[in-house]
Amino acid sequence: MLKRRQIGWLIRQTRKGLGHTIGDLAREAGVSVVEVSDVELGESRAFDRLVDTVTAALERLASKQSVLIALKEHP
Repeated sequence: MLKRRQIGWLIRQTRKGLGHTIGDLAREAGVSVVEVSDVELGESRAFDRLVDTVTAALERLASKQSVLIALKEHP
């Protein structure tokens, strides 16, 4: 089972790989920048609740990015 810090690291790497800021992810997730930062560091008291919210937001950001790339490739 992955530890909180490992999960947080994976979230951060994914966010950065998609080219998004913590602010972008926080807005998409509907949470504060501090909450996203705490999740990425594995330090949030509400980690279990927030990790689901943040990962769902990451999935939405990735999906939006995929659609934009597809539109650029096939105008």
